[in-house]
Amino acid sequence: MNINKTNLKVYFEDERSILTTIWNTSEDMHESDYRSLIEKYCDYLDAYQPANVLIDLNNSKFAIAVDTQEWVKTKIAPYYKKHQTRKIAIVVSDDFIAQLSYEQITREFESKELLIEFFTDVDLATTWLIAGKKPKRE
Repeated sequence: MNINKTNLKVYFEDERSILTTIWNTSEDMHESDYRSLIEKYCDYLDAYQPANVLIDLNNSKFAIAVDTQEWVKTKIAPYYKKHQTRKIAIVVSDDFIAQLSYEQITREFESKELLIEFFTDVDLATTWLIAGKKPKRE
């Protein structure tokens, strides 16, 4: 397995209940390695039970195959619901195909209870998580 701490970095800020995940995936990553990262991510969701999540995909280049997208949705959704995650701020990848696959997955999670916004800047994403207001579009 080619997973290491550089593929997924995780930080938790208890005071504001923000779980920050920084994803560093390559275009040639194996599907099984990506699934292992998702399993690890779910472990972090379970451990920290965050109200807010910041997902930094700025250095994520892995385009998720359609069957894996479906698997990710069914894998992660119960954790967001179980821990009553309220907001997810996603800092977008500059890789168009990868970004499209992330958007296809995350839009399915959005509901009255869970808000999701996309950003090009980590600071704006963090501000949105904290402030409770939707920022002006970039």
